[in-house]
Parts: sequence; C-alpha cells; structure tokens
Amino acid sequence: MSSSKPTTAIVTDSTSDLPKAEALELGVAVVPALLTVGEETLVDGVGISRPELYARMPDISKPVTTAAPSASAFEEVYEKALTAGATKVISIHLSSKLSGMLNVAHQAALEFGKRIHLIDSEQVSLGLGFQVIEAAKHALEGLPFEAVIETARRAREKTKLIAFMNTLEYLRRGGRVSWLSAGLGNILQVKLLLEIVNGVVEQFARVRTRTKALDHMLEYARSWGPLKRLGIPHAAAPEAASALAEELSSVSQLSPMIVDVTTVIGAHVGPGAVGIIGMRA
Repeated sequence: MSSSKPTTAIVTDSTSDLPKAEALELGVAVVPALLTVGEETLVDGVGISRPELYARMPDISKPVTTAAPSASAFEEVYEKALTAGATKVISIHLSSKLSGMLNVAHQAALEFGKRIHLIDSEQVSLGLGFQVIEAAKHALEGLPFEAVIETARRAREKTKLIAFMNTLEYLRRGGRVSWLSAGLGNILQVKLLLEIVNGVVEQFARVRTRTKALDHMLEYARSWGPLKRLGIPHAAAPEAASALAEELSSVSQLSPMIVDVTTVIGAHVGPGAVGIIGMRA
C-alpha cells in the first residue's frame, strides 16, 4: 500500500452494503439512499432500524418506497474528496436498471468535468460492494486512475449473485422487476431463486421449499469456481446466512463476509431474504 495519499478517491452508495469499518479503512465515501415509510422520508441506515422497518412493513398501507439521494448530496461528497487532495473520483453505483442512482450521480458529476468517472456496477449489495473494495484497494496502492477503473470493470465481470426471498410481495410493490407477478409464487406455493444478469433481476429457478432453495443456491455457488471474495447478504435471516457461510467456507477456503442488508434493500426483499455473492479469482 502506498504511504502517500491516493490521488483517486472512491465513492459509492449505501446499497453497496459495505460495512462502515471497511469503508473507513479503505477511505470510501458512501452516499446514503433514501426511503419513505408511511409519510416519513428517511436516510438509509440512520432514520429507521432494520427490525423496526421489518416490523412495520406488513401493516403499512402504502408500500415502502426508495429513492436515490439528491444531486447536491453527490456534489457535496465529490467536492469534499477533491478538496481533500484527490485529483479524480471514481463513483461506483447500484445497477442503473434497478434505480436512478447513477443518473443522479451523473447530474452531480457534470459540475466537475472529467474529474468524476461513473461506473454502473450492474449489481447490488456486496455485488456492488466487492467492486468498490477492489477499486479502493488499488487506489490506495497508488495505481493510475485508468488502472483503477479497469480494476473495477474486471471485478464487475467476475461477480455473481443469487438470492432467495420468503415472499415476492415487497419486490412486486417496489416495481423494479417488470416481469414479476407476486401471485406466481403465492398461488403455486413456489419459491423463486433470483439472480442478476447484466444489471437486471432474472428468475433463476423455482423450488417448492426454503430448504430446497438454499440447497440450490449452494449448488450454483459451488459452480462458480475459485473465488477471491465471497459474501452472504441477508435480511433478518442470520441463521440461514451462517449456515450458508459454513457450507461455502469449507469448500472455498474463504471466510465469507456476512452482512445484514441495508434498509433500502430490505424494503424490496423483505425479512427472511438471503443471498450468495461471489467474485471469481
């Protein structure tokens, strides 16, 4: 790691599920997304706890909605990074096909000319977070700006995600998955496994039980080959996450990063959701 201050700053958003300690150590600036619960608009990770959100979701008449931060929020973070000594900023965000996050970041970036470079992660949660970690580590090592960009792009190509949700209702309410009919899983009592392909949520498989869903996820993850990074994001499902982590660590020799997803993601997946995210070596 270079002893001098890096000239490339890394920015992301709260849907990266990057642990605060990790972001602090790597010098990554995290712009929080927003969510509206009832009549309240709250800052992700600050305005409401995960348990409180999950307890309130079934009884809220209006669906919980989420939104990107304002352009001014991005401008403030970019300005701070450049004032602190960075000459350029790489801003890596949630898939543009799932959110307007990247569009808002682009509006803010226009104020700074070519000093800001935006990257569409085509992912969410640690699928985004792992790309940010790779870029930040290389920035700290003093790699040139273009090399750090290429590092993030390579990480994107190597990242896979598969997830399971107890119910599809919250995902349907959020309106981010055009093909989804919430009645599908409920009527047929089928559990859907979902993956992200080119930034879009796609149906991976249908199974009858949660146990079979988790087994299917493990089987798929094992097919990814040697991994450099492994993550288990979950929404109030620590036991399932720990079980998946134990199974995968015995095969991959990695210690998986287990994260309780941020409230903005939790609002879409609902309690009980769990996923596996891997970045190939």
